[in-house]
Amino acid sequence: MLIPSEIPHTWASVRAVDESSPHVAIVVWFTEAWALQLADTCPEYCALRKLLERAAGGLSFPSSAGKMMEARLPGLLSNSPSDRLRTALDIFNELAAIDAFPLATPQKATRISADESAQLRRVLDMLHSRFAEPIRMRDLCAIGNMSERSLHRLFVRHLGENVSDYLGRLRIGRTCMWLVETDRPIGVIAADAGFSNLSNFNRQFRNARHMSPREFRQYYLKHGIMPDLGEFELTKRSPSLERPKRRKARRH
Repeated sequence: MLIPSEIPHTWASVRAVDESSPHVAIVVWFTEAWALQLADTCPEYCALRKLLERAAGGLSFPSSAGKMMEARLPGLLSNSPSDRLRTALDIFNELAAIDAFPLATPQKATRISADESAQLRRVLDMLHSRFAEPIRMRDLCAIGNMSERSLHRLFVRHLGENVSDYLGRLRIGRTCMWLVETDRPIGVIAADAGFSNLSNFNRQFRNARHMSPREFRQYYLKHGIMPDLGEFELTKRSPSLERPKRRKARRH
């Protein structure tokens, strides 16, 4: 993926590439200003400008690009700063020549200000670190320094759902991890994730995963992997990225 800084995003993964190794994500950060200056200064990297223009709404590359990136990992992870930079530049040139699927229509992508980004980050940090505890809206508003109405609008605009739905998915995600990594009873897992009522947990889990927690665990034990992302959608698109429906004109 290639994501511009103005588009809030998150990732959810189903399985590790190598189950015997730690689950690791590699992110390459760079500023648009640096990349554009490079494109203007070095003709060899002029394609980088077009790549950034295409990525205004985010880009999803095909698996061939992933295999190319995998082959470049030794250079990206080299102890030599010059090797890392050279590898990153080569990757940019290669990505510029690969067709990719846009994640959002650029003009529809909601821009987020620096203040909103900082507020959202503080609230998300609190949710992710204390998801198993009873979390009050006033505590989130206090740490985000905003009203409850502003917090709700911020979440819906940039995350596509309200705070309680996001927290529920966060808790469900953690229970999925515990269901496959431990043999603890389902009731204990639900309580540890912040669900005080087992029947409510079972209902929310089935709504999110289209199977019961027990079936989810049995699926993993039988197949050795979690249910595929293609079968069970983990995220939903932010309304701010959707194309608004045209209203039919009324005849008078």
